[in-house]
Amino acid sequence: MYFAMVLYLFAAAIVGLIGRNTAAGFIGMFLLSIIVSPLLALIFLFLLRPNKRERLRLEQARLDEEMRQTHRQTL
Repeated sequence: MYFAMVLYLFAAAIVGLIGRNTAAGFIGMFLLSIIVSPLLALIFLFLLRPNKRERLRLEQARLDEEMRQTHRQTL
């Protein structure tokens, strides 16, 4: 029984770590996975969009890649 609880909390922590860049953050995803279940929280996690900082970072990376490709084509 003790092992199952530790495993459950470990799975909830993993979901929290995966969800740290979402709007819910680590604490939100950790608590959600404790309340519903780590598997359901993981499914819900893939429906959430990244937080604003992460979206801006992804957009900047996309623009940087476009600039590199454009620069290569002009050479």
